[in-house]
Amino acid sequence: MNARSGNGRFLLVEAVVLAALLAAWAGLSRGLTVADWSGLLLALTPLALAAMAQSVPVLAGGQGLAAGATALLVDILLGSAPIAGPGDALLWILLGLLLGAGIGVANGVLIGWLRLPSTAVTYATGIATGALAYALAQKGAGSPPSEALTALLFGPEVFGLPLVPIVALVFTALGGAWLQRTRLAAALHRLGQGVPSAERALPAIRLRCIAYGLAGLGYGATGIVLAGQVGAMDSMLGTPVLVQIFAAVALAGSCPGLRGGSIPGALLGAAIVTATANLLIPLGVPDILSPALDSAWLLLGIAACAAFRDRQPRHVAVAPVWPYAGAVAIAGIIVLVILTLARPEATGIATIAAGFALMTVGQGAVMRLGGFDLAMPAMTVLGGMVTVAISQGSSIRFAVAVAAITGVAIAVGLWHAFLAKRLGRAIILATLASAGILQAGAIALMVWLPTGFAPPVLTTFVAETWLGMPWPVWILMPCALALAVFLDRMGDRLVFAYVASALSAALFGILLACIGGSFRPGLVDVYLVPVVAGAVLGGIDFMGGRGSLLAAVGAVLILQVLDTLLVGVGLGYEARLAAMGLMILLWITARPLTRQLAAAG
Repeated sequence: MNARSGNGRFLLVEAVVLAALLAAWAGLSRGLTVADWSGLLLALTPLALAAMAQSVPVLAGGQGLAAGATALLVDILLGSAPIAGPGDALLWILLGLLLGAGIGVANGVLIGWLRLPSTAVTYATGIATGALAYALAQKGAGSPPSEALTALLFGPEVFGLPLVPIVALVFTALGGAWLQRTRLAAALHRLGQGVPSAERALPAIRLRCIAYGLAGLGYGATGIVLAGQVGAMDSMLGTPVLVQIFAAVALAGSCPGLRGGSIPGALLGAAIVTATANLLIPLGVPDILSPALDSAWLLLGIAACAAFRDRQPRHVAVAPVWPYAGAVAIAGIIVLVILTLARPEATGIATIAAGFALMTVGQGAVMRLGGFDLAMPAMTVLGGMVTVAISQGSSIRFAVAVAAITGVAIAVGLWHAFLAKRLGRAIILATLASAGILQAGAIALMVWLPTGFAPPVLTTFVAETWLGMPWPVWILMPCALALAVFLDRMGDRLVFAYVASALSAALFGILLACIGGSFRPGLVDVYLVPVVAGAVLGGIDFMGGRGSLLAAVGAVLILQVLDTLLVGVGLGYEARLAAMGLMILLWITARPLTRQLAAAG
């Protein structure tokens, strides 16, 4: 079956599902008013624009994890901009589009010229962009949308519906349908299939710059619409938004590593996701469960893409371990011990660093096999929520909570390992779907059982020290080192890697619950960024087979100490987060750039 006929089948199924959802919504609501349709359109527009934009890099074999962060940055800038009239609004709209396109082109240059993995580049740029947006949001958090911008975007109406969103969606969908009939789309699709001859025969750098530039343009448009709706938001667009975007894309037959689908189909996919959320209201389903439903759509879309794939999944073989890994691990331990002994008040930092070391081993093992566990932050939050919600201060209930979250983590790890063998690189989206489900469970526990706490005997235990080091460090560090050595020797065992990743994240969540750490379900990168940075600095190629987990342990310990020093000089959370994102980007760029410069010389 060729790609075009396959996309036609996806479009037909999407249309039937969407019609059924709308009919059910109308029946349960006892008829729909113009206000209902207007609300659906306003909710659909930003998601559909982002999803159709995301379809372009997927067609070229990549993906854009910076989608939410780019949209948020544009939203923050326009939401806090001094817009006094229509002229100002048009100028800032143009600036927002240029900013989004510029970020996209920068991603395309790095991915095309240096041939870096799209996951690595867009994740790193997403961190830096999101941190910048969050820093700007602190200055104008909660700013209402500009009246001039809102009037321009949503003022003109036709039959009681806002005209500009309708025109934007129709124009983008028709433009996408036209694009997919051009030679450019054929070249992008051939490039996305990963055929070596295509890389040599096609202008790969230019094609990827175009693909990611168009995607960034769409993300910028998404941010503009959000700015007109809600103004400057005081939150980062993390897992929930990415789940929705990729669910809409997957329902249209687009899935990185499996197939490139339909750009207009992403509009129908976004409509399905939006209609499902609207259907929750008459059904009386709590809105906190909507991320789980979005994840269900994402998993269904992945399954359909796997059934009608036009690309074969690739698996990565693990390269030999770096011979100096042990020295890096020892150096990290020495630096952490010196900091803790020199500053006894920094014992809490040592505890967090030991937890990061264990998580770095799990995430690094997954990355080294060509995957990326996006469910890790959600598993951390769920681990903490289950601990405090079930234990309620009781040691016996705490044991039950630990057993429960351990069982969940093992099940999730086995599920991911099972899918990784069949999906290849598309496992990244499967872990994103798991993140949505786990996060919905964690938020439900926060809402339904908000008064729990860890047993006092355990909170006292984790605060005590022996030889100047907290007890959790004496437990977690040997476990991290032993697990690193074990997985380094095991090589390419998917089951061990994914189970280790899930278990380490759950254990870190339990630790946070015992030390009174904060959980931020909406900020997907709070605990994942230093873990990924440590793995990369430890020599593990992002989405590749190189590196040593033992070296990654030492790297994340040194990184945590450096982060502490940056706190000491007054650098804020957002600046440190952006620095880590740029550090990841520079590190993954250094090797191929050096190789290209050497070849040119």
